[in-house]
Amino acid sequence: MAAKVESLASSVQELSMNRSGPPSRYILKDGIGLNVASSFPVLDISVIDLGLLASSSPEGEEQLDRLRSALGYCGYFQIINHGIESSFLDQVHDLTREFFHLPMEEKKKYSREANDIDGYGNDVIYSEKQTLDWNDRLYLNTLPENIRKLKKWPKNPEKFR
Repeated sequence: MAAKVESLASSVQELSMNRSGPPSRYILKDGIGLNVASSFPVLDISVIDLGLLASSSPEGEEQLDRLRSALGYCGYFQIINHGIESSFLDQVHDLTREFFHLPMEEKKKYSREANDIDGYGNDVIYSEKQTLDWNDRLYLNTLPENIRKLKKWPKNPEKFR
């Protein structure tokens, strides 16, 4: 049976303008989520050097062992020497910030449709009992190209595409 998927009528940005606080759909019930920061252990995130990973040298073997360990332990790791320039990542960050600072009417041109994850919006709702994240997001598939939905890719900021 397919999950029911729907989107919210209002963005978190719009909801936050209501000074009475977040709607109940965003509030964890029965004490769940209280003191969350103290209930999770601090993870030691492995740093994997992609430049060494393919090497058959002892350093490459060490990186492979670190990757295996990270995948087996928590599934998280940081990749360095991946070939993506910091200046490009900074540009992506700046364009993303520009998009989220656009007027609401402009952002809504790229709204996520029901039963889809691509586009601007907030949590996909699978259940009436689901507690929602207090955020708005822009979700865009990039690869494989056949699932890329360019109509959901903002034309503003101009360099976004």
